[in-house]
Amino acid sequence: MPSFTSTQVTLGQRVYTQSCQGCHGNKLQGGRAPALVGEKFLAKWADGKRPVADVHDYTAKNMPRNKPGSLTTSQALNVTAFVLSKNGYKAGKRSLTATTLKVPLSAPATETP
Repeated sequence: MPSFTSTQVTLGQRVYTQSCQGCHGNKLQGGRAPALVGEKFLAKWADGKRPVADVHDYTAKNMPRNKPGSLTTSQALNVTAFVLSKNGYKAGKRSLTATTLKVPLSAPATETP
């Protein structure tokens, strides 16, 4: 499972609001750009074979659409953490870093009542 902190999620939400929300929607539901939450997102990115780096690298190199590659390294890491958190992954004590991006991304564990 990916490792990121709640601080990264908070900072990533700020980046998302400023740079991503206009196209991906205020709830990551999509609009002018694809949804960043839900089954389609998880099917594409969380098949257990692709590393978290794939999501991060795509974001870092291609987003925002009107200024591709303009996010700083920490902004790209933080917005990745935010998107992961909105897909059911839980924040922990270890930060998302270049090293932890290498972890394969599997669908988040679901809690059973």
